[in-house]
Amino acid sequence: MNIIYKRLEPQHSGQYRVIRLQSLQSNPEAFGSTYEEEAAVEKLFFEKCIEDKNEEYFVIGAFIEEKLIGICAVVRNKFLKTRHRAELIQVFVSPEHTGKNIATNLLLATISEAKKINGIEQLELGVSTVNKPAIAAYRKVGFNETGTSKRCLKVNGKYIDELLMVLFL
Repeated sequence: MNIIYKRLEPQHSGQYRVIRLQSLQSNPEAFGSTYEEEAAVEKLFFEKCIEDKNEEYFVIGAFIEEKLIGICAVVRNKFLKTRHRAELIQVFVSPEHTGKNIATNLLLATISEAKKINGIEQLELGVSTVNKPAIAAYRKVGFNETGTSKRCLKVNGKYIDELLMVLFL
């Protein structure tokens, strides 16, 4: 199985929407927004970024042939004092493709792309403390823990803590 990792281009925005909504349905405890909220939006934030070829807000995709099976997004902080930081978000691999090292390679491709942006010195992320496979993948590519955000999400009446992590580029 040959998997290609690349930055999403305008022609991929529709596929991005499909996999993003799939991620919200598959793992509601892993994301701050809900399927219902995002499905109701005509254009998702990253659909616009992809279509506009935004240099500082981008998505890396994992593809089998032309099918998008995984995503990982980066958002650079916009304020002068925090522009050296970017957030890694929306990491997801379709359930039928998990356990094949795709997430690790997707993270590595995303880190490589972030390093190309002048001035980004660190990537930060928050991950649900119950998502042990994701935490292991982040550690594997060099992220280190910086703290915990208590009761960060509330899903179906249950609170979920978020582990905060950073990778210095």
